[in-house]
Amino acid sequence: MKIQLTQDTLNIKLNPFEMWMSFHGALSIPLVNINCAEADKPAWNMAAIRSPGTHIPFLLKAGTYQSPSGREFWCATLKARHLVLLLNGWNYDRIILSPGNAAELADEINRALRYTITG
Repeated sequence: MKIQLTQDTLNIKLNPFEMWMSFHGALSIPLVNINCAEADKPAWNMAAIRSPGTHIPFLLKAGTYQSPSGREFWCATLKARHLVLLLNGWNYDRIILSPGNAAELADEINRALRYTITG
């Protein structure tokens, strides 16, 4: 996956395998809809309902899920550190990814969010 931050948008481009597993294409999220970004390992809620998505227990979770936390998009492996985007007023309430450099991306996104609020 490739994550690109522009002045007002966060673009997430999935590779062909990720698109196939998640039943989804690219995501383009306006920064005004992102509350914050975290480098975290959220719980893999087994009660979440896939709609559509792929779940290979203890390995991979990809696609759209409905959980007690709301509507979520996952494209993550279990062992990787996750980038968690908390959203408001958009298609999903949370987006959980495992891009490999989650901490750096979370810092970069949060800096951009502070700039858009103050700038």
